[in-house]
Parts: sequence; C-alpha cells; structure tokens
Amino acid sequence: MKKGISLVALVITIVVLIILTGTIILSTMNNNIFDNTNSTVNEYNKKVIIEDINMKIREKRIKNEIQGIYTITMEEIIPIIQEHGTFNNNIIKLTTTKGIEIWLYEIMPIPLEEYATITYENNILTVQTQLTSNGYILKYTIDAGTNWNTYNQAVTITEESGIMVRLTNEQGQVVSNTIKVTTGGNEVIDNTRPTCTITADTTSVLEGGTVTYTITFSEAVSGLTKEEIILTGGGTKGELSPSTGSSATYTIQVTGAVVGNQKISIAEDVCEDSAGNKNTAQTSTNVIVNAKTLTSISVTKAPSKTTYIAGESFNSAGMEITATYNNGTKSVVTGYTISPSGALTTSHTSVTITYGGKTTTQAITVKPPSTTLAD
Repeated sequence: MKKGISLVALVITIVVLIILTGTIILSTMNNNIFDNTNSTVNEYNKKVIIEDINMKIREKRIKNEIQGIYTITMEEIIPIIQEHGTFNNNIIKLTTTKGIEIWLYEIMPIPLEEYATITYENNILTVQTQLTSNGYILKYTIDAGTNWNTYNQAVTITEESGIMVRLTNEQGQVVSNTIKVTTGGNEVIDNTRPTCTITADTTSVLEGGTVTYTITFSEAVSGLTKEEIILTGGGTKGELSPSTGSSATYTIQVTGAVVGNQKISIAEDVCEDSAGNKNTAQTSTNVIVNAKTLTSISVTKAPSKTTYIAGESFNSAGMEITATYNNGTKSVVTGYTISPSGALTTSHTSVTITYGGKTTTQAITVKPPSTTLAD
C-alpha cells in the first residue's frame, strides 16, 4: 500500500480492505475503481485489463444496503486478468483512481524458482532474473536467515552449503518463497505463512440462537485449539472440529447468541503448517444477533383452585404460565396480570392472563353464594 494516503481520503473516496488470506475488497461510489494510466500489469495490455475490471464494477453493482457503494473482490479480479494470458499474476500492481496501490504479492508469494535461474559453483552464487527490474530486491543469507544481505551479481561466498535466496520489495517485505542453494542443487523452502478465511452459516440470528463458523486455511495446519478461537459479542463456544491432528478446515459452533454483533477471530502464530510456518491473523465478519420476540403465552399448569363462590377472588397458586418466542425457545414466566382482579361473579367462566402484550385464558367455575363447596 502506498504510504501517506490520508484517512479522510480513504474513508470518503474509497474503502480498501486487505486481508492477507486471499481476499481484497474494493468499494467505490463511482463506476471505476482502477486508473488504467497508472496501473502496472507488466508486459500485458493494462488498458484492456483495467477496463475489463472497471466494467465488472459497472455490470455487477453490488449495492451496500447502508452506504450505497459498489464492491468487487480480488477473487473476481484475478480471473479477469488471467483471461489475457498466462503470466505471473503475483507481481501485478493495480492503482486505484485515488492513488492507492494494490500488489498481488499480498495475496500469494512469487514462485521464485519459476522466475529466476540460481546456480552455486566454485563458491560463487549467481542469480539471473528480470524480477529486480520491477522494483524487487534479491536477498541471500548464509546463516539460515539470521542476516539477509542484498545480492549483487556473482557474489563470492565461502560457505559450502545452506545459502538461501529470496525476494523482497523496496519496503523490505518478503514477496517470494525461499530457495535453499547447495552444491548438489536447489531446494524450494516453504516459508509461506498459512492464511485462512472464516465464514458463518448465517448473517443474522435470533437471540439465543446458534451460529456455525467454518475456518478454511490455505493448507493443512496443526496446533489450533478451541481456546485460540476468540469470541466477541457473547455466547458459548462449542468444541472445535477436528479437535486434534492436522486439517485445512475446522468448524466451531457458538450457542446462546447475545443481542448485538457476534464474530470470532484467530490471532497470528497460534497454529502452523508442516514446515513450521505460523499462521496469519483473521477475523470473521459480524453476525447480527436480533432480540427474540414473544409470540404467545399459554397455561402449562392449571391453578390448584378452579371453582369459586361468587365474591371470591381468583387464586393463581399452582398455575404456571409459559412464554413462547420466535426463536423457538420457551420459558416459564411470572409478572403477568390477571383479569378480573377483584370479586368473581357467576357470569365469569374464565380469567384472562396477560404478559408482554400476549393473552391466554384459564377456565373457572363460579357458583352462587348459597352454594357450599366441598373441601
């Protein structure tokens, strides 16, 4: 990302969300996101490619319900670029109409072994590549990564083995995998950190409901536990599945959702791939938890007394009232009102119970005052 973009410009003109798990979301109020005069797409016709992407915006027009903005994801951009030929799409730079730069190496590293010829003979390390002409810097190390030195052509090294080579950008960020160079040949070192996406099975749920989250990593990882899943917004985490071993996909349920926004997140460095690379952090989008609403009440236990002499008042002892909500839950409630609340007459055949704006009735019998009730 280009430094120095003001926060005001970022918020007002264009929203750029970069998640180092393979997703970039670009949003704009206008039809065009990218500027075809500034974007760099290597040797390919940038004008055609950028216009195709901007056309995708105009055709798609996914309207945000709140802000009225249009969005496009990097997953949609990459196929458009690939339609114009087979090339290293990892080193494309796209520039937005407001000057914000998006580099695809933030999505996946450059496969250095495909774009560089690396030899090591007679203690001389030679790397031939045109990637450096695009602003990248070759680095090498002879101490297993403790110190990285800038490579110059035909560097003489006294070490016999264990030389590693990789590519960085001008800001020092590693943008390629690592090649281990020995006199016996070159070995590709996996130094790519596993990334993940987190998706929920719903965008909204009623209070008390259950949300199932799926965590999908870019490769199989181990060491992830239920405790590493950070829940925000309230609820109870279930068990992580699978709970042991190595997997690229995990699921976890959160029950008892609390009104508001709910999400889960994973901090960086809590699990690793088979090469020992630690994961990057990720957070799910918010799941909206709406308050449950009362749909009905009912008498689930009749009162102990249902027969009265005129002039007596209704006695609710032993009566149980159950409320039913729109999320399917039920609960016994108190705090209801009863009508009539005073003396009963022979015309009363039931009383009305009211709770939360809902009503139900309980049948009663009221006899004349001369009647003697049995004990």
